[in-house]
Amino acid sequence: MAFKMNPGRGPMQKTGRGIPQAFQSPLNQAKKKDVMSGDQLPSYTRNTTTSDNSASGSGSSTKSMTQSKESSKGKGKKLPTYKETYGDAEKKKYGSLEAYSAAGDAYNAKKQQAKSDSSSVADRVMDKKKQSSSTSSTTKSKTTSIGNQTKNQVKAKGIEDKGNAVDKRKAEKQAAIIRAKSDSTKVSNEGRKRVTRDGKLPLNKVTAKKITARANAKGRSSLRGSLGKDGATKAFPTYKTSKNVKNTIQERSGTEGGVFTGEDFD
Repeated sequence: MAFKMNPGRGPMQKTGRGIPQAFQSPLNQAKKKDVMSGDQLPSYTRNTTTSDNSASGSGSSTKSMTQSKESSKGKGKKLPTYKETYGDAEKKKYGSLEAYSAAGDAYNAKKQQAKSDSSSVADRVMDKKKQSSSTSSTTKSKTTSIGNQTKNQVKAKGIEDKGNAVDKRKAEKQAAIIRAKSDSTKVSNEGRKRVTRDGKLPLNKVTAKKITARANAKGRSSLRGSLGKDGATKAFPTYKTSKNVKNTIQERSGTEGGVFTGEDFD
């Protein structure tokens, strides 16, 4: 009968796809991940078992081995009957076949009893040997932790570092603003003192605007390194001339000493 062979791959591809997980290699089986508390350190436990075996005696005796060999030799052979072994000597000693048979039965019974007693003694000796043998095992366990920080400790440290950085940034920002206001106020006070001859002459609004513009420029310059251009401009606004923007001195000034009031113009 002719048949056709298909060269190449057979119809069943050995890709492992669709094989139940229980029949896959242990390396490919998904292992269940232990859920560990965030307050615990990773650890593993190593068990060490020590066994102590003790026994008395050294097996069976030579006598029992000899008896075993002899009994194996005679196994399968048919023993002769009393009639077959009854001869002139037995007739002369026992007088009749019945007496010879009775004497033989008594001898075999005595021999069987002795053999039974010997087996009982050997069994008792073996039982005693079994009872005297013992095995003891001791298992010691040692748990070793890995690392010195738990997951929650690392997380708390990260949150703490972040909070410290934010608080430090806020404090540095406030300190920078105070320094910038100090620099701006110094420029404003020096300008006012110069144009008014230390309060002897009145201050006009045009001059006050110029003083405020220079003071704000100094504040922006001092604060730009900490808050950037946008933050510095927001803290110390520039002079705007747009018609839609009010140009009062109080609204334009971001300085402490450069905020002029009506008393400065009297």
